[in-house]
Amino acid sequence: MQRICGWGSGFAEDGAEDAALEMYLRAATAAIEARTGLALIARSVLLQVSAWALQDAQPVPMSPVLSVDEVALVDAGGARDLVPAGDLRASVGMRPPVICPQSGNALPTIPRDGFAELWLTVGHGGDANAVPADLRQAVLLLASAYYEARGRAEEMGAALPFGVLALLEPYRHIRI
Repeated sequence: MQRICGWGSGFAEDGAEDAALEMYLRAATAAIEARTGLALIARSVLLQVSAWALQDAQPVPMSPVLSVDEVALVDAGGARDLVPAGDLRASVGMRPPVICPQSGNALPTIPRDGFAELWLTVGHGGDANAVPADLRQAVLLLASAYYEARGRAEEMGAALPFGVLALLEPYRHIRI
């Protein structure tokens, strides 16, 4: 059996259901990422900001941040000025994570009418095995619910199944 999206295997050797399973696993992964603000499988993302949230910190909407890969300041004419790679870092362990200067100074000045591009690698790791077990289980439970309700979407409604919600509860972001 072939592995589907890195999460598991299809039902039969002929792979007749693999495309459907892959679709439901991708949909379940996206739903769980949206609900938790966590990137499950590592990938590169672009964050563009026209002004820093704070002088010395820029929150990132997804976590965990594995690395700050490239930062460029782009002026109104589109000219890019790369910020040296070692100048910024991600504060790990914070939720939401923040990008801050390595030296503790202010973030670089964004050009007037320009923006900053931050290329980041976010996620738990390169495949499903790097994802915490409870989040992996939540993806599989939700994909299974999607699979069982196919053709009858109204039965699922907009709510996530209770078992999925229970597994996601420890990852809920609480704002104070």
